Amino acid sequence: MSEEASKETGEVAIPIAPGEPLVHYDIHEEPRYGWVVCGALSAINGFTWGILASFGVYLSYYINNLTFPGTSDLDYTFIGGVNFSMALLSAPLVNLSTRKFGTNPPMYCGCFMFSGGFIAASFATEFWHLVLSQGILVGLGTGFVWQPATPVLPQWFNKNRSLAQGIAASGAGVGGIIFSAATTPMIDNLSLAWALRITGIVSFGVLLIASILIRDRNTTVRPQIKIFDVNLLKRPRVWLLIGYSFFNILGYIVTIYSLSAFAVSIGLTQHEGGTVTTIMNLGTALGRPFVGVVSDRGRGTARAAFDSQFDVVDSVPTFFVFRSHRSRDSAATFESAILVATNLRWLDVSYL
Repeated sequence: MSEEASKETGEVAIPIAPGEPLVHYDIHEEPRYGWVVCGALSAINGFTWGILASFGVYLSYYINNLTFPGTSDLDYTFIGGVNFSMALLSAPLVNLSTRKFGTNPPMYCGCFMFSGGFIAASFATEFWHLVLSQGILVGLGTGFVWQPATPVLPQWFNKNRSLAQGIAASGAGVGGIIFSAATTPMIDNLSLAWALRITGIVSFGVLLIASILIRDRNTTVRPQIKIFDVNLLKRPRVWLLIGYSFFNILGYIVTIYSLSAFAVSIGLTQHEGGTVTTIMNLGTALGRPFVGVVSDRGRGTARAAFDSQFDVVDSVPTFFVFRSHRSRDSAATFESAILVATNLRWLDVSYL
């Protein structure tokens, strides 16, 4: 691609060192190191999205203990929205960094931002300190660690691509289990500050090792990277996908962040509220690899149709259970239905 064309489209091919020959690429080949990359990406998902999924435990604690006087419940939920949105809105900046420096350097920066956000949050004395640290900085760290690694995994797989994606995605559930179950005991036995610090320190170690293990196949696959592809916005199908993803993820994030607080509001203890979130993450960890197997064996159109119909059937009774009953049984029913919906979401993502 010429330099002029690159400037016009914002698209460049990954450069190869001078004198290095092109490697023959066999689309049917699945090198064994791909499973190492799969495990590393699973760890990255677990110690980024899994930790973010446990924010509901922090949210419940913030609300019930008046951690920052004068702060409303809605203000606390804003933190969860900020860290999730920053992880995705950072995509153009992450793409630019990956294009300029390669896959791994931005990930190393993300390790420091993610860990630093939690450690800085432990010293917060004002609500806006929490927004900057546990909100913006943690969100940016998630984006810089997770986004460069995610497109690397499909480079290593063909036949088992969706299975690998499912295993990698299940790491978010495993991480959610660990931190949803551990956060409340850490807060009770140590303090809120030390719970945040331990989370930051442990996540840094795991994310750094996983980032080192991530290896791309850019010299073989020769991918092209765009900072932002405006041409995609001209396609109606892309807007349909954006709309579907927007409402699907909106429901998922609102639920997983508020589930623990909802459980406490109907009479469960803080510990039981954390357990509810833990069980939800367990379903995520077990369900996503299964969805990946189904995705590898089926056709995209049939899978999408099944998913959409099941989401409707699943969501309607869930809404009425949530609205009309306030008991432990209703919380369990509500949670079970959400487990199905969150796993089916990956049925769509895996073949896109």
